[in-house]
Amino acid sequence: MDNQLLYQLFNDVVETCEILGLEVSECSSAKDYLPNIPPPQIGSKGQILEWRQDYDEVEPGHRHMSPLWGLYPGKQMTPLTSQAYAKASEVLLGNRMRNGSGSTGWSRAWVINLYARLFLGDTAWSSIVSFIQKYPSNNLWNSDNGPGTAFQIDGNYGLTAGIAEILLQSHGVVHLLPALPSSVPNGSVKGLVARGNFVVDMDWSDMALTSASITSRSGGQLALRVQDDSGFMIDGSEYTGPINTTIGATYRVARTN
Repeated sequence: MDNQLLYQLFNDVVETCEILGLEVSECSSAKDYLPNIPPPQIGSKGQILEWRQDYDEVEPGHRHMSPLWGLYPGKQMTPLTSQAYAKASEVLLGNRMRNGSGSTGWSRAWVINLYARLFLGDTAWSSIVSFIQKYPSNNLWNSDNGPGTAFQIDGNYGLTAGIAEILLQSHGVVHLLPALPSSVPNGSVKGLVARGNFVVDMDWSDMALTSASITSRSGGQLALRVQDDSGFMIDGSEYTGPINTTIGATYRVARTN
């Protein structure tokens, strides 16, 4: 986990320097340091390794998902960044869940977000249902192990983050409906905010995006992806790559098929 944190930190510094046009020593130092950070390792079972070596797990169903920080909330191991790391993340996550992980409210909330990042909407939805059935108290506060046990607000935040994550992701590209569950084939959402300060409203029907509007609150470039990379148009023109946006302007998205 520490290497994943460092990888994200120094990449964020480099990205910040590029966006702001900074030319200071910290920018070049961060870029120079990145190659020194060991990448995630894949173990004998095809899983992301938690430790430097492929140890037998003492508690294979442990509630913590620290080895998968680079999948969520980081982006190093997401499918659009690395298919190999994403697959290995799925192996570790599946093994944890088969052995009883997700056993507290906050842990289950983390699981929802991890499955959403893997574009496994139905599995994420199953954990949403499990969370709601077990962990909220009568006032909807998340609990450690069901009503009457310790209140842990990270479960509430994590659940709402996970629901947003199945509908919109924006690490590198604004991705509409990346992990839509089959249990929610029709619906709409308003006011989700993507990285870059883009406000997203969208409708879907029969498991497919019907329309979306994206309002740019800060200007800047908008890179866009719809579901499983389906074709789409922006303001009536076929999308072929990132577009430069104007502050306050709204862009209409519609599928081409």
